[in-house]
Amino acid sequence: MERKLLSGKSSMALGLFVALFGINQLFLFNTTVTYIVATVFIIIGGLSTWAGFRSYRHHVPYAQEEARQLEQEKS
Repeated sequence: MERKLLSGKSSMALGLFVALFGINQLFLFNTTVTYIVATVFIIIGGLSTWAGFRSYRHHVPYAQEEARQLEQEKS
């Protein structure tokens, strides 16, 4: 379960990076191609961040339950 939790976090981080890279390109270059590519990056990054957040939020309760069970086994 921890692997899925970390996968959600990494998906959020990568999506945020791609979206912010797209936003950064809007300020650096003023061409039509840049606007198109930056828009695609922002959309893909936003969707990846959103999907990663949903995955993370879905798996948090299961990871907490797994951690509780491991603590009980140690006792």
